[in-house]
Amino acid sequence: MMGLITLMLSIAATVTAIVGGVTAVHYARKDRTTLLRVRPGWWFVYGDPAEQGIQIDVPNLSAFPVTITNVGYLVRGRKGFLTWKPAILDPAFGLPLRLEPHDSHAFRFPNQFLEEFDFSQVTKAIVYTSSGEYRCGTNHCLKEVIANARSKKRSRNTDDKSPN
Repeated sequence: MMGLITLMLSIAATVTAIVGGVTAVHYARKDRTTLLRVRPGWWFVYGDPAEQGIQIDVPNLSAFPVTITNVGYLVRGRKGFLTWKPAILDPAFGLPLRLEPHDSHAFRFPNQFLEEFDFSQVTKAIVYTSSGEYRCGTNHCLKEVIANARSKKRSRNTDDKSPN
């Protein structure tokens, strides 16, 4: 009887040690995971219709600083997906940019950017880090921009084909 209790206690201690080790490894890895959220959206200055455009908001949800090296949009290309950096860069971009833990930065693209580039082939917003990782994101704002660009492209194509 005493041997059975000792066996059960040693099994319980072994299971507890294994679970503790797995939990420690899990939290050690979780603390070193880069957690960036990529949220496209609109920006504007109230009362000034010339000051508006699209933006990519990037909050750093990691427990450590992350350096952002490139921001842009994924474009569907002939060989898969391509990224490109905007030709019109606001000096406030300041890339590479170090984001402290739980800090956020909005990368703003003016309206000229929307007019100069074909957003009909864009799929997602993308952010690259100095460690070689990247994060993508999309939402209803970016989907609206893409849909508007596609409808403009279709209307231009039908206007070109009209017999006038």
